[in-house]
Amino acid sequence: MLNWILNSGNWGLGLLLAAIGIGLIGIAAIDMFKSVKGDTKNWAAFIVGLLIGLLGGFFLIVGATGFIDIFKSKSNEVPRA
Repeated sequence: MLNWILNSGNWGLGLLLAAIGIGLIGIAAIDMFKSVKGDTKNWAAFIVGLLIGLLGGFFLIVGATGFIDIFKSKSNEVPRA
């Protein structure tokens, strides 16, 4: 029972981190596009968008690693028919 709770918690946390990472990457892409569009270039906003995108990528990697670990732990089990 405890193993199921831990796996479910890891799966939920991985899903949450992956969703946050994808959201931050999307927000960063929009922010970077808006900052360099037009005649006036706002390079400070571009750098902030780039940093937000890097943070989102980190969250996405951490979340995906959780999923990969769960699937690796289940790979040695024989499925029931």
